[in-house]
Amino acid sequence: MEQDLVARAKSGDSVSPSGLGESAGIVAVDNEFIDNVTGIFLAETASRLESNHFRGNGTAIRVAGGGPTIEGNTIEENELGLELGGESQPLLTGNHFCGNGQDLVVDTAVNPTTLEGNEVCPS
Repeated sequence: MEQDLVARAKSGDSVSPSGLGESAGIVAVDNEFIDNVTGIFLAETASRLESNHFRGNGTAIRVAGGGPTIEGNTIEENELGLELGGESQPLLTGNHFCGNGQDLVVDTAVNPTTLEGNEVCPS
């Protein structure tokens, strides 16, 4: 039976689904990921990150494979906003990137990514 892990995090916490298997995923909605080395790391999952706030992290969101939905998040003042690696196929919609050292880094192995309605603050 496939089951999602519901993540509840507070300032200073990070959540990682490593070891949960390819079909398992995290559902993280309306959380804050602040001042972490990595805010959240998704490996080979079909996770959903929605309406979260990522600030002051080394890397806010790191994706290594899988097909996560990353929607409506505020990703600001991180060294790296979003890192896509492995053979990931993410859906990125309605996210707000502002004041990051780098907003997005995409590995050449990443399959087609859907980008819709994301905003990047002017430098």
